[in-house]
Amino acid sequence: MINYVKKIKDLVSEKAGMDPAEIKDESYFEDDLNLGELEVAEIVEELEDTYSISLSEYEEMETVGDLITAVSENLE
Repeated sequence: MINYVKKIKDLVSEKAGMDPAEIKDESYFEDDLNLGELEVAEIVEELEDTYSISLSEYEEMETVGDLITAVSENLE
């Protein structure tokens, strides 16, 4: 697993109170993980700080996979 994918799943699982193995790319933040905008914003902020990137489009992200794709594109 690519390092940033593990980091994303670890952050999401911590906020959702779940095991990282339960976090799937197709997991919806709100419906599947019970994460609100504030929790997602905190995850995004942590990723922006860690990788020195800007994820301004994060409000449009609905799934863990959306977040992984955005981080991947910003790291290229």
